[in-house]
Amino acid sequence: MPQTVYILYSPLVDRYLVGRTSNFDKVIERHNSGKNPHTKTGLPWKTVYRESFDSVEEAREREVEIKSSESREELAGFIRNDRNEV
Repeated sequence: MPQTVYILYSPLVDRYLVGRTSNFDKVIERHNSGKNPHTKTGLPWKTVYRESFDSVEEAREREVEIKSSESREELAGFIRNDRNEV
């Protein structure tokens, strides 16, 4: 099943959110609906990075790689990456 690794950004709280899903549209809708207590304070969330993978394993590896970023500059490198589909 195809997977999407994504980075969302909230200008309101100046925060990034990294995740992985098989249904990207549903995830965006959920995060921007205000129903999730962890993300409702940052509305609206904007997609700043999106990359598709053919397998869960590949997507999981990429998600872990991004989440292990130690600085905003390193995270910005992922966002500027050529493979970014946004």
